[in-house]
Amino acid sequence: MIKYLRFKTTDSGNPTVLMPVGGGIYAQRHNNTTQYLVPYDNPNYQYKIVNTGLNESTDPKLTIAINSALANASSTMWKEPISDVVNPVGITISSITLQDATDTL
Repeated sequence: MIKYLRFKTTDSGNPTVLMPVGGGIYAQRHNNTTQYLVPYDNPNYQYKIVNTGLNESTDPKLTIAINSALANASSTMWKEPISDVVNPVGITISSITLQDATDTL
């Protein structure tokens, strides 16, 4: 059974994003406005998360929220395939896109 992370974004065209996490995901902060999630089972692609509200003191908060949702997804039964990523206070996600991993890393 594939599990999914559910992200809420401010993108009016895509306000809710379901991201499959069946093979695991590695979270990497690129800078204060961009984070990449790389699927372990297909590292040729990555999810680019563009966010606002991060600064040096809050950088790990979004990564912690994503890791918490991943841990929750792995511990739930197959009848609960979706785990919500709760955006930390002050942090909003403006978009999530899937792209070729060679575009930025």
